[in-house]
Amino acid sequence: MDVADVNGDGFPDFLVNYEWTGRIRVVFHPGRALSPGSFWPAVDVGFFPNAENAAFGDLDGDGIVDIVVVQGVE
Repeated sequence: MDVADVNGDGFPDFLVNYEWTGRIRVVFHPGRALSPGSFWPAVDVGFFPNAENAAFGDLDGDGIVDIVVVQGVE
């Protein structure tokens, strides 16, 4: 799991990897609407078998958050 402001709204968004399913998902902070029971929109950004870890970073220096996935072996 990692945290970064992916959509530029000033709130932290979350990158979650599900090792057993291979799903990589970005979960967006609901912003000022945050309250108990708030809806946190999410988008699947890929499926990677044996995804052991995922992280945000600006790999190419363009100011846009990139995603890095580390895959293990079975």
